[in-house]
Amino acid sequence: MADSTKINIKRVEELMLNFHLTRYPDLLQKYRDSRKLRDIFPTVTAIKDKVVFTEMEVGEVAQAYQAKWTPKGDLNLVPEEYQVRYMKVDKTIDPNSLRQTYMADAIPGAKSVEHEVVRKFYGSIMERAGRDTDNALVNGKYVAPTEGTAGGSLQMVDGLKEVIKGFVTKKQITPFTMSADMDDTNACLIVRELWEQIPEAFRYNIDLKCYMFDSTWDKYTQSYDANYGTIRDFSEEKRHFVRNTDCEIVRIPYGGASDMVVFTIDKNIRLIDNDPNDAFNFEVEKEKRMINYMMDWAAGIGFVIVGEAEKPENQYVWCNNFDYIKASIPGA
Repeated sequence: MADSTKINIKRVEELMLNFHLTRYPDLLQKYRDSRKLRDIFPTVTAIKDKVVFTEMEVGEVAQAYQAKWTPKGDLNLVPEEYQVRYMKVDKTIDPNSLRQTYMADAIPGAKSVEHEVVRKFYGSIMERAGRDTDNALVNGKYVAPTEGTAGGSLQMVDGLKEVIKGFVTKKQITPFTMSADMDDTNACLIVRELWEQIPEAFRYNIDLKCYMFDSTWDKYTQSYDANYGTIRDFSEEKRHFVRNTDCEIVRIPYGGASDMVVFTIDKNIRLIDNDPNDAFNFEVEKEKRMINYMMDWAAGIGFVIVGEAEKPENQYVWCNNFDYIKASIPGA
């Protein structure tokens, strides 16, 4: 074990900086690989401040030829603007505290193992940053930063719950009412009941998806087994679809105990990402004998198209009156 007097702060800085310069693409990939939401939702990249979605799902585009023009109805486009917010990793290391850790033997000398040590240290930071980002993109509620005061990761951006609540408040989304609160005896029946409230033109769309959190999925599978686990056509695959439909159920992590259930067309929910635009900035505070490094990036989440306010028939996102909404809307 190396003695604390042999720990060279400048050497620690050099090891980390050199590793960063040579392995930055690997570090960035580690951050990306830790982002579970990227496997669920398409990602829009290289957005620095805000993005305006102006796409729309058109239900029917092909018609039999007729001599006269036969309009199928009005197309009312409602652009949705989303703000991209910044998040950062800002870590302070006390090199002397490392003498008690697995890094101790690597610091004094230039051994081959030192890069593996730094890789492990960097890797843990990237994994944590990825998890925190996804958590914020689900549960976050943006709070304007106060100069000189660090905020929490959940204050970096409005997450999926907050975005939906905002559209409910603006009456672009009218939540469905459930006949009962979901539990592990009725969840699969309630989800089917919610699906039946979607307009028929979208209810049978092959691209319609049902999104729910892991806690709801647990209730769903428990109730599915209790209601259908002994019938002849039961199969594991069927549990991943709303009962007797082609509507696939997609699980979202980090939802806690929320019973949120959201239906929308596949790829309508988008992540908004700006890959880290700054390299790690290394500074050594000579008096405090500390090493600081930082990385920042922009992130957000939103819907390509939601619908028109006060017009539920033109709604493109459907959800239940889940706990977050009920607790957040006055009078609900």
